[in-house]
Amino acid sequence: VIDSAVEILRTYTKYKLPIIKNVGRLDALLFKFILNHDFIGELARRRNEVEEGLRIFENFEVEFQLDGHFWLQFGQYLAMFDQIEPALEAVEKSVAAYPQNIFAVHALASLQLRAAGDRNTYDETTISLIADAVKKLEDLHEGQSTETDFYPIVTLADKHMSALIKHGQKKDASTAARRYFQLIEAMPHTNMHTDQAKVRLLQYITQGSWGKSNPSHGSQSKRRGGSKSKR
Repeated sequence: VIDSAVEILRTYTKYKLPIIKNVGRLDALLFKFILNHDFIGELARRRNEVEEGLRIFENFEVEFQLDGHFWLQFGQYLAMFDQIEPALEAVEKSVAAYPQNIFAVHALASLQLRAAGDRNTYDETTISLIADAVKKLEDLHEGQSTETDFYPIVTLADKHMSALIKHGQKKDASTAARRYFQLIEAMPHTNMHTDQAKVRLLQYITQGSWGKSNPSHGSQSKRRGGSKSKR
């Protein structure tokens, strides 16, 4: 399957970048599907062959070096297997290639918070990672369309809070929890991810407890549609 994916992707190298904007609709869908990190990651997990999945991306680092979709999927694949530093580098290239892609910006901010939470010390690097990520996500939240099922506030409520708590920043965590709770309360539309985040924030505000996040939080930013009005 990996060999077939590589050979199909090779046929796209004759097109101008970004690929999706320079091929027909069906070819664009095929390109996106073959590079989808969930698709490749599932293949890799099934066979316990992370390196085989990487082979798809590593074959085209030069040919697709200016394609934002390629680097976004590459970075998210690396993140699936906890390779955070190289994942950050890949997603940074995606944003550089196509800075208007809000999904890439969201993915980069999410990885920055994850990297900050993984660090052993609350030093200047950790603080900088958090500050940069929070700025990106708050900007995305402020400019968010009510028609999209895309919630940067959930990433803030989950990963920013987790990073602060991990590093013992209780005062900042308490301030952030109240702010994010109020932002979710003010949203005209919510879904199960925002509702779960609000409950978790309220538990921290009232009880000081911060349990594990729902695993589905990690995928909320990839979905579109299906949002519901807040009752």
